[in-house]
Amino acid sequence: MKIRRFKAKTIREALQLVRAELGPDAVILSNNPGPDGIEVLAASDTDWPDTVVKNDTLGVNPTDTRYGDLPMPGGDAQAAVNPRPGDRNVQHNGGNRDQAARLRERANDLFGRDFQNRQKNPEPAVTMSMLGNGTSNGASTDDDLRQELRSLRSLVERQLGGLAWGELGRNQPHRAELMQKLLDFGLRPQFCEALADSTQADNFKDAWKEAMTHLIHKLPGTRTEVLETGGVIGLVGPTGVGKTTTVAKLAGQFTLRHGPGSVALITADGHRIGTQEQLRAFGRILDIPVAYAANHAELRDYLKRFANYKLVIVDSSGISHRDPRLAEHMALFQAEAHDADTRPIDTYLVMAANTQPKSLEHSVAAFRKFGIAGTIVTKLDEAESLGGVIGALAQYQMPLAFSTDGQEVPDDLQVGSPYELVRRGIALMRETPEPESAEHPSLAFGPLMAARYA
Repeated sequence: MKIRRFKAKTIREALQLVRAELGPDAVILSNNPGPDGIEVLAASDTDWPDTVVKNDTLGVNPTDTRYGDLPMPGGDAQAAVNPRPGDRNVQHNGGNRDQAARLRERANDLFGRDFQNRQKNPEPAVTMSMLGNGTSNGASTDDDLRQELRSLRSLVERQLGGLAWGELGRNQPHRAELMQKLLDFGLRPQFCEALADSTQADNFKDAWKEAMTHLIHKLPGTRTEVLETGGVIGLVGPTGVGKTTTVAKLAGQFTLRHGPGSVALITADGHRIGTQEQLRAFGRILDIPVAYAANHAELRDYLKRFANYKLVIVDSSGISHRDPRLAEHMALFQAEAHDADTRPIDTYLVMAANTQPKSLEHSVAAFRKFGIAGTIVTKLDEAESLGGVIGALAQYQMPLAFSTDGQEVPDDLQVGSPYELVRRGIALMRETPEPESAEHPSLAFGPLMAARYA
């Protein structure tokens, strides 16, 4: 095995030296930043001598936290500060020593076998992009080794990512602060990086304004005229997001604008009897007809019967984006949307702002396949962060038709505004004592930044 120590001013230069001398299959054993640059210990070939592992603990040095010096948002953010013990529970070079020791022991067991056996049964190469699969005498041991090698790779990537983040904090403190702030806003790391790349300012204040402007422009607006001209609309989405309450708000506002006899309601929710009774009670208050359609034929009949009403709203049962019956559920609206005998249905996806960001993204990705006209974002008043819903709308270019922020019918419903949604998200971030990003930025951005050097 070839083992070399490289010194350079930046991690990028160090890795270029590693590749040049040891090739693309080299393994980073440790890294140690210093005032004059970075020192990297790397190896190639398949053996991993015990002396190397004993002397270099995969770059873990309990007394060295220098590459964790990061500029943090708020206050005098241009100056790099050392993270305090316990800050987001992250210690880049000092943590996980017991785990690292176990990984070294198993790695030695894997890589230190007899060379002749390796020649007869060659193993996949260990590279910076893949720490190989390994082999063992038993399937269980083999799986354990693979799992622990994946953990080893994760540790190395974390170190590289932390190192790259620390370098960014020293060389471009305003960019590091911007990415941290976007993460606190609630956006996904990839989106944060893309927004940061779109800015040109060389200071945080102006860069933040640029990023927010770009974010607003990434949100597609919708010139919905439902409350003015009416039509036939259907509301779909998961259970519990507030579809029925939104139906009541839309119907109430339209009635106030156009008078009694202008709205009709159809519920296709046969699973919750309480929902039907709730809508019927609301209909009696505003003198609005409410019908229950159990199937496609009944929906068609009611749409024909309500043809003279300016606005017809179709409520539906809640369904998850993971439900295998989603296509069947949406076919009800798709069939009517192309029926020559009835007015087309414009379908709106209702989603709650307090839903987990990943669930929001998956929901939008699943429903948008069925020709969604726009979205209605509910429960703005219950959300701790709006970054998740804003990111989902921007990523999948879903128009925002309406938003709701309370239980008052019909008042707590507004026509969608990308500017107002982002403005409200910023205000909410300032009011929230604990940022949405619970992890240290080097852990969030580390894999992205480490990939640039891989």
